[in-house]
Amino acid sequence: MIFYGSQASRIADLKINGTTCERCQKTSAQHVSVFSKHAHLYWIPLFPIGRVIVSECESCKITIKQKEFSAPLKSQLQLQKDNIKTPIWKWTGTGIIAMLIFAIWSISPSPDKDPRRQLLKNDLMLTSIYPEESSDTTSAKLKTMFTTLATVEFRSDRFEYLTKEDDEKILVLIKMPELHRVVDEERDAIIQIVEMFTSNEEAENVKPVYIGVSNGSRMILVKTPDSYENDDYASQKPLYAYYGNPPAE
Repeated sequence: MIFYGSQASRIADLKINGTTCERCQKTSAQHVSVFSKHAHLYWIPLFPIGRVIVSECESCKITIKQKEFSAPLKSQLQLQKDNIKTPIWKWTGTGIIAMLIFAIWSISPSPDKDPRRQLLKNDLMLTSIYPEESSDTTSAKLKTMFTTLATVEFRSDRFEYLTKEDDEKILVLIKMPELHRVVDEERDAIIQIVEMFTSNEEAENVKPVYIGVSNGSRMILVKTPDSYENDDYASQKPLYAYYGNPPAE
C-alpha cells in the first residue's frame, strides 16, 4: 500500500498586541499560530503546499481563521511575515528524489560523442525505397531479391536501401519495418543474401562488408568483418569502423 497525502505542522507562534477582537470588542493581545501544510509519501515530507493561519483572542479565547482577521490584525501580521519561515525539512522528499536522480545520472553511460555516429545517422537518413540502379546497383538488386522472396505481411514495398562502396570497403544499410517480428533464423538469411550480392570472389582484394539492418527505429542485425549481432537491440557501434578509426582521446 502506498501512503500519500498531506499533513500540517506548526511553524510559528506570534503575539500581536493592540488590536481589537471582532467578537468581544476588547483591545487585547492576539495569539497567531501559523501551520504549514506539506505533501508526503510514506510519511516523508515532499514539499510545502500552503499555510493555515489562525488567531486566538487572549481575552475571550475565540479562535478565528485568517479570512476573518480584521484589517489591523492583517496589517500587523504582514509586518511580521519575515519571522515566518517554512523549515527546510519540509523539502526532505524532494531532496531525496533529486539526489537519486543525480546518482542515476552520474552512473549512466555518457552520451555517444563519437563523430562517426553522426556519419552513420546521416547515411541512415539517405536510405531509399527506390534505389537507382545507375547509382546504387547493389541496393537495386537487393530490392528485387527481397521483393521476390518476402511475404505480403513482411511489406517489402516499404524496405529502404543504401549501399556505399569505396576502394577499401562496402557499407550496406537496410530498413525493414517489420524486422522485429522475424525469428532469428530467418534474420540470418537476410545477412546471407546481402553477402551474396556484395561478394566478388573474382576481385583481387576482397573488400570487407559492413551490414546494418534496422526496423526503422533501432538496429537489429549488424554484421562486420569482426562481429555479428542478431538482437532486437543490437549495437550500431561496430558499423562505425566503416567510417575510419575512432577519434583520438
